[in-house]
Amino acid sequence: MGADDGTVYLWDFQSDKPRIELKGHDKSVDSVAYSFCGKWILSGSNGKAVRVWRFRTYKVYGWSNAAVVGGCSERITCLAWNPVVALEFVTGCRDGSVRVWRIASYDKDDGEDVSVQMLWGNNVGLLCAFDLTFKGAIGLSPINQKLLVQRGAIDDWSPSEGHEANGREVD
Repeated sequence: MGADDGTVYLWDFQSDKPRIELKGHDKSVDSVAYSFCGKWILSGSNGKAVRVWRFRTYKVYGWSNAAVVGGCSERITCLAWNPVVALEFVTGCRDGSVRVWRIASYDKDDGEDVSVQMLWGNNVGLLCAFDLTFKGAIGLSPINQKLLVQRGAIDDWSPSEGHEANGREVD
C-alpha cells in the first residue's frame, strides 16, 4: 500500500499492521504493483518516478531499492506487470504518456546491479489499446495487424483493409 509520506507499506494481515516499510519516494505513492514471481515490487509516486524494489535474502527485511525509473513530466498514475513476459512492466503518467519497460539485467546472486530499459514510449510509435472483449477472439496475427477470430475456421478482421470496429459482437 502506498502512502502520502512516500512510503510503501507491506502489511501483515494476521496482525493487521504494516510489517515492512519501503522508503525512498519524496512525494506520495499513488500506485503499487507486486510481481507475479513475488520478488519485485513497483511503486509510482507523485514525484514523477517509479522505484523498482527487489527481494534479497541477505537483507534484514528482504527488500531493497534496486532502481529508479523517471521520464514522466507529471505524477505516475498506474503501474502493471506484464503477466506473460517476466520482468516487463508498463507505466502510465498523468501527462498521458505510457511506457513499457523491462528489467534487462540483474545479478542473480543478490548483487546490486540492476538495469531497466525502456522498450516503448509515446515518442516511439503508435500504441492502441481498447478495453474491449471480443467473443471468440483467439489472438492477434504474428504481425499484430489482424484480429484472429474463431468461427469454426479462423477468419480475420483488419482495419487496414477498410473494416471498421462497429461494436457488433463477433461470434
